[in-house]
Amino acid sequence: MLIGVIADDFTGAGDVANTLAKGLPGEGGLKALQYMGVPEDQRLMILKRS
Repeated sequence: MLIGVIADDFTGAGDVANTLAKGLPGEGGLKALQYMGVPEDQRLMILKRS
């Protein structure tokens, strides 16, 4: 499963990434990648996810 989030500023994006990575108490979180801007090459995003 992939979850994508679009934020309008760095603070909001950081808050969402932190919440996903932290997860629920005792259950762990998810891997989170925070990328600012639009990638020049879509293949870079695929490589960073693995």
